[in-house]
Amino acid sequence: MIRALVGAMRMSPNTLSLFYALGCLELNLHIMTRLIDRLALKNEDWIRVVCSFGAPRHEAQDVVQNMYIKMHEWESKGKNSILYNKNEVNYYFVFKVLRTLFLDEKRATKNYFLTNSSKLFEHSNAEEMAIQNLTEDIKQRIEGLHWYDKRVFNIVCIQKISMLQLSQQTGISYHSIKRTIKKVKELLK
Repeated sequence: MIRALVGAMRMSPNTLSLFYALGCLELNLHIMTRLIDRLALKNEDWIRVVCSFGAPRHEAQDVVQNMYIKMHEWESKGKNSILYNKNEVNYYFVFKVLRTLFLDEKRATKNYFLTNSSKLFEHSNAEEMAIQNLTEDIKQRIEGLHWYDKRVFNIVCIQKISMLQLSQQTGISYHSIKRTIKKVKELLK
């Protein structure tokens, strides 16, 4: 039993003997049964899970650290959903917590780069040139529009004022604005 404890607690036999002699063995056994210690054993797995959501490694590490804090708070409140039984961690629950924390972080920063793979979407120079050419083409097409169509498109699509707000502020029919936006989008295709 002492050899098993030495391996599990990564202590030298002399240190373990000293703890045993001092009556502190029970304290160290309690440390190994803490939830946070059991979760920390799979730290790299948690980081890989968050990276699979589309986060870079440094952000994944932050999300995992926040998960540890949440789990500690829930454990101190006596929440039972963290463990299946007294020894087994509910991995699905941990996954859901990680996913929620990741999405909360993305919503807070308005940084939406969720992908199907674990890599972030990156633009190459060719893609950036294609986007720039497309943007220039759209600007030229917009210049050829009637002044009213150009103005409504600018307000709704570029300045991000809703069609309803524009309708209320100007007295122009909502449906008229909607038809104008639809017509401009068709011309830009």
